Formats: sequence, C-alpha cells, structure tokens
Amino acid sequence: MEPENEQIQRLKARIEREKAARKQAEQVFEEKSLELFKTNQELTKLTEDLELQVKQRTEALQVARDEALQLARTKSQFLANMSHEFKTPLNGILGSLSLLKESQLSERQIYMVDTAENSGENLVRLINNVLDVNSLATDNFSLLNVSFNAKKVFQYLVDSYQNHASKKKNTLKLHVDGGFPDVLKGDPTRVKQILEHLLSNALKFTENGKIDIHLAYNDQGMHLKVIDTGAGIPSDKQNNIFDIFTQGDTSFTRDYGGIGLGLTLCQKLTTLMGGIITLKSQLGSGTDIEVVLPLAIEENSLDLNDENEDYLDDNFFDDDEHIQRDFSHEHVLLVEDNVINQEIARDMLLSRNLKVTIANNGQEALALLASSSFDLILMDVQMPVMDGLEATRRIRASDKSYAQLPIIALTAHGLPEDREKSLAAGMNAHLTKPINLAVLTRKIAQFLKAQTHVVEEIEEVAEPTPAETPVAIYGIDFAQALERMMENKELLEKALQMFVGQYQEFEQNVNAAIDADDGELTMRLFHSLKGSTGNISATTLWEQSAELEKSIKDHALTSDWRTQYQEKLTSLCAELNKVIESINQYYEHKEKRSECKKDVLSSSDLQLKVEQLKQDIYQDLDAVQSNLEHLQSLALPDAVSKELVLFEHALQDFDYQQMEVCCDGIMAFIDKG
Repeated sequence: MEPENEQIQRLKARIEREKAARKQAEQVFEEKSLELFKTNQELTKLTEDLELQVKQRTEALQVARDEALQLARTKSQFLANMSHEFKTPLNGILGSLSLLKESQLSERQIYMVDTAENSGENLVRLINNVLDVNSLATDNFSLLNVSFNAKKVFQYLVDSYQNHASKKKNTLKLHVDGGFPDVLKGDPTRVKQILEHLLSNALKFTENGKIDIHLAYNDQGMHLKVIDTGAGIPSDKQNNIFDIFTQGDTSFTRDYGGIGLGLTLCQKLTTLMGGIITLKSQLGSGTDIEVVLPLAIEENSLDLNDENEDYLDDNFFDDDEHIQRDFSHEHVLLVEDNVINQEIARDMLLSRNLKVTIANNGQEALALLASSSFDLILMDVQMPVMDGLEATRRIRASDKSYAQLPIIALTAHGLPEDREKSLAAGMNAHLTKPINLAVLTRKIAQFLKAQTHVVEEIEEVAEPTPAETPVAIYGIDFAQALERMMENKELLEKALQMFVGQYQEFEQNVNAAIDADDGELTMRLFHSLKGSTGNISATTLWEQSAELEKSIKDHALTSDWRTQYQEKLTSLCAELNKVIESINQYYEHKEKRSECKKDVLSSSDLQLKVEQLKQDIYQDLDAVQSNLEHLQSLALPDAVSKELVLFEHALQDFDYQQMEVCCDGIMAFIDKG
C-alpha cells in the first residue's frame, strides 16, 4: 500500500499539469480567437470594399446607360430636327416645280423640271430612309395593324416604275397567284416600302433584262419574290449585304450609286414584322430575293375607301396628270408660319380655284374660325405661339360649328409616330412636306366636292425671256434671290416688303430679350432673321445671324455673352438697318417712277369706279380684280392707295367684309374733299 504522502504528491503534480494544460489551452484559444477576430474584421472590410466597388460600378454603369440613352435620344431628336430643316426648303422647291409643270413650257424646260423634281424626290426618300434606320436602331418604331388592299398597293407601285423600267429597256411584270387574298392586315406603308426598295434595287442593277415580281399566300403568310436578270452580287458580299451602309461594290469607280440603306431597311422591317428575308444571287446572272411576312387575311370582305389609304405614304397615289380638279371657290384656312411655304401653298390652292385665308399660328387660326366660315383646314404642326396639335385639340373640343371641319396636317415630320400624333390630336389626314400638288389635291378631294376635267396637251412654246433684274439693293444678291424664287419677281418684291415690316424693330426686340436674360427668345430671333435673310439672299446678314444663333446654342446666354458678342451684335444691327433703308429707297424710287406714268383721276370718276368695285364684290371677282388693277395704275392720293393695298390683301383672302370696309374708307376720304 502506497504511503499517503506519495499519493498526495502525485495528485498535486497531476493538478499542476492540468492547470498548465488548461492555461496553455486558454492561451491558444485566446490567440485563435484574436486571430479569428482579426480575420473576421479583414473579411468584413473586404466585403464592405467589394460592396462599395459593386455599388460604384453599378452607379457608373447606370450613368453610362443614361448617357447612352440620352445620346440616342439626342441623335434621334437631331435627325428629326434636321429632317424638318431639310424638308422645309424642299417643300418650296418641289412645290414650285409642281406649279411650274402646269405652266406652258418648252420640251427642254419640261426635261429640266422633271430632272429637278426627281432629284428632290430622291433626296426626300434618302432623308426618310435615314430617319427610319435611326428609329429602328433606337427601338423608337411602331407598326400599324390595319386592313389594306394588298394587290392594289403592289399593282400601283409596279405601274409607277414602268416608265423607269422602259428607259433601261427592261420588262417589269407583277404575277399574282389566283388564291392571293384581296385584303390583308398589317402595316401597308412598311410592306410597300419593302417592295419599293427591292424593286428600286432590281431596276438599278438591271439593263436590257427583266424584273418579275411574284405574290403568293399560304399558311406562312404573304410571299413576295423579286427576281431580276441584272448584275448579281458577288458570293463574298452576300453574307453581309443586309448590313447598314454595305454595297456589293464599294469602289470609287462603281457603276451604281446609293449609300447602302435599302436592303438594311428591308431586313429590319421584315424582322420587325416577324418575317424572314432570303437572297440568292449569282454574279452576272441576276438576283432572287424572297420576303415572307406573317400577315393575316382580313376575313370581312371590305370595300376599302380612301381613309384606309391615309396610312400609306403621302406621295403614293397621285392624281392622273391629265385630270384637273376644280373646287369651285370653297374656302380653305391655311395655318402656316413660314412665309415662303405660305406663298407656295397659296398658289397651289388658288390654282385649284380654292379661296385661301392664312393664319400664322394656331392661335390666329382659332380667332379666324370664330369670325369666318371655312370648308377645310390645312394645319402646319410646328409653329410658334400655338402649335398645330394643340390648335386641333382645341378645335375638336369646342362646341362650335367648326369643331367637325376636316383638318389635314401639313408638316415636315413624317415618322409613323408623328402621323399617329396628328391623328390622335383629331386631324383627319397627315401629309408630309415637301407637298406634291397632285397629292394635296387628291387629299383635299376626299373631303371637298370637286369638279374634274381633262387637261388638253399643251403645244411647245418659245423659251421665255429672262426676268428683269430690279435696281440693286445693298446687301442682297438679286440674281440668287430671283433664282431661289423661281424667277418670280413679284414674289421677291413681296418678300422684301414683308422683311422690312418684320425686322424694322429687330434691334429693340433682341436687346430687350438679352436684357431679360431670355436665351430661348434671343436665339429664336436670330434663327428667324437667319431664315428670312436666306430667303432674300442677304448673305452677310445670314452669316452674322447664324454665328450669333450658334453662339447661344453653344454657350447659352451667360452674363458675359453681351460683352463677348456686343461688337458682332452691333455690326449685325448696323448691316440690317442698311439693308432695310436700301429696300425702302428702292420702293420710293419705284413709286416715283410709277407716279410719272400714271393718269390723274377726278374725284367724281374715282367715286364711280369705287362704287362699281363695291358692287362687283359679291357678283364678279374677275371684274373686281380688273378694276383694282386699273385703279392701282392711276395717280391716287396716299390714303386711297393704302386702302387699295388693304383691299388687295382682303381680295386674296376672299374677305368680302374687309373689301367693303376698304371701299367705304375710300368713299369717306372722297366726301371729305
């Protein structure tokens, strides 16, 4: 038996070992806990850093996305604005050409007018293609789903290209399967656009050959096939021929023009409509392109009227060139802010025997509607004070008799969404500028009763003598201005008079706008001056106003703007005053020259002529015009001449009441002696 003392010693030793082990374990635990704590802190910090990086990158991506979207919107808006700016002068060009074609022209002149008109129409198509590609790229594109007569659309398009095909010694035929439906549902404008691009391409690359268009329908939908015997596409180009700005031949010496948008649009439009487009081609042997579109058949047999054609391009269905429409003096309200567009549209409407009254904006239109009677309204969309959409909404919302008048939009905005905005505002139709006289006539005929007659062939006439060049006016290139206005001296002189009236107080107005820190108004004043000086070919003024307008666009109307641009503003105003003074001097000299040639009329004879003028107002406007011209050729007191000017404006607007007021004013002057 072990002594008690040894047992105690062993127990103590064991306890000491256990204490040491426990202490060591606690120390290890403490070290590990500290290490774990530090690791946890590092992990927490790393997590926070990662979360911060993710947040920062997310924010950066959002900023980049917002910037990209804003850039896309800016680009889209820029293209839309540029389209408007391009189409405004094109409207004047093509409108003037359309009117010129109705006058007596020699064979050479007809050829030149046709060439200019075709070039202008090609430019309009190019602008529309660029806008369409942009809309498709930014998803800012919508499709219609309406009933339309597909065979009529395709047949008319093929007929319209027959002359072009004949010039290149091609045969062009449309083949329609017997089971092809009369009426389909879809977007007729875009379906027609696809065929137009395919047909245009086929004609471009085919000479002394043939182009066949086949239409069929089965459970997949509509099958459209365009087969030509033209130049064909190289095999190495076929895979990317639908890419934007891609052409089969990209060399500088290529035989065929174009910028490579047509097939791109065909492919994108086909895809957007849920269809497919395929191409087969062999170099030197021609091309075969097939488009399959899942268009549904309209089960209800519809007798489609002209309203269904409103969805088609505005220049699609032209009047027969041998048919003239006469609207028997029905009254049209033309709402348009651009002076040249006003004159072109007025001449177009007067050529169709329509009465025309002009309003410069929507607000003026509402006032005229409240005081006069009209049969139809032609409404521009983008105008100052009140735009065409707002004016239309107010007309439709009123309880007046004019609330249901037909309203046709005349605008440079031609995108599908622009058309939808016009129709949603309450307009009955939407025509895009440049306006074609035949198209405008046909559209008006939808709403107004017109008489028609066949226009006889006009024999060739001698070359016209050049227009007389007026006395030189400081700062204005008369030769260029006359050319811009189709050698119409009366139109140029009218534009000069209107320019003086519009910009007589320009200096005061622009200084007031700058003092009020109104950058938008200041820029608009410079923009307006730029447009007007461009019309009358005042080159220096145009350059100065363009530079000042751009300065505000680029830098805004900041506090130091006047300091930086005061010298240029002073120079512009001085130049403007010289031009206005020179225009006034020209008319003073012209009036004096005219006075020397005029006969003097006694008060009693003048009274008899004015009484006859007043009597003819409601009976014979031709006699009124003749008597007015005779009176204006006489030497008359200034007060009478001014009344006759007002009378002439009222006659142009068919304002019978105002013509009476002018006659009464002249009679009152005569009575005073």
